[in-house]
Amino acid sequence: HACSFVLGDSAYIATGDNTDDFFRYDIHNDSWVQLAAFPGGNRNYAIGFAVNGKGYVSCGYNGSSANMEMWEYDPALDSWIQKTSGPAIGRIHPAFSVVGDRVYIGQGQQNGNFVDLDDWYEYNTTTDSWIQKTNFMSARHHGVGATVGNTVYVGTGHHLSNMYDDWYAYDATVDSWQTMTSFPGDGRSAPNAVARNGKVYLFGGEDEINFARFDDFWEYDPVTDAWASLPLFPADGRWAPFMFVHNDTIYAGAGQDEQMVNRNDLWRYDFSTIGLNEIDAVS
Repeated sequence: HACSFVLGDSAYIATGDNTDDFFRYDIHNDSWVQLAAFPGGNRNYAIGFAVNGKGYVSCGYNGSSANMEMWEYDPALDSWIQKTSGPAIGRIHPAFSVVGDRVYIGQGQQNGNFVDLDDWYEYNTTTDSWIQKTNFMSARHHGVGATVGNTVYVGTGHHLSNMYDDWYAYDATVDSWQTMTSFPGDGRSAPNAVARNGKVYLFGGEDEINFARFDDFWEYDPVTDAWASLPLFPADGRWAPFMFVHNDTIYAGAGQDEQMVNRNDLWRYDFSTIGLNEIDAVS
C-alpha cells in the first residue's frame, strides 16, 4: 500500500502500512536513499502521482480517519507543502490518474467502514482547485486508473462480495464515461496499472473473497479495445504493489505476497527480452 511518483531520473516511494517513510530511488544507479518523513504522518492506502516536476500524495487513512488531503513535493527544495483538500468525503483506496496538469480522483471507501463511493473529482494542480465531475457507474474501492491521451481508463476493484473485472474509459475533455471490453483476468482488488507508449499495463491484486493473490501481467490496447496476457510476475502474487514507468520501462514491486508477508523487492520489466528482472530491494 505504498504510493509512488517519478520525477526526472528518480522514483519516490512514500507511506504504506502505518508508516510515514519516504524514499528516493535513483533509477540509473539502482540505489536507494531514505528522505525526511512524509509530513502528513503515518498514511495507509494513499495515492501518489507527478505533474510538471512536482510529486503529490493524496487521500489515505491516518490511523483515525480517512482524508482527501493534497500534499505537493518539490524535489529541488526537498520540501512538502499542503495544498487544498478535496471537498468530498475522505477516502482510502481511490482510483486516479493524471491528464495534463490535472488529476482525476474518485471511488474509494470512507474510513474503512465498508461504505464505498462512486464520485469523481478533478484537481487542477495549477490553480489548486477541485471540481466535481460525472460520477462513476458504481460504488467501489481498490480500483485502478491509467491515462492514454486525454482518456483515463478505470476498472477492477471491490464492493462487498463483488470483485469487479469491468473496464471503462473516461474522456476528460467532455466529462463522459464509456464501457469498454472487460478485463479478462479474475476480478480483483488493489492491482496496479500504468500507461506506456499508448497502452495500459495492469499487474497483481487480490480476490478478497477467496484470498487469492495474483501474479498475472496484462496489456490493454485502447486502439483495438483488446487485452493481451504477458509473462507472469516471477516472484509470487502481489496485493497492493507499487508500479511506475521511467523512459518506457515499467517497474513494480513491494506489496504483500501470497503468504501475507510485506515485501520490499523491486523488479523491472524488460520489453526487449520479454521478461521481469529483479534489480534491487527497497532498503
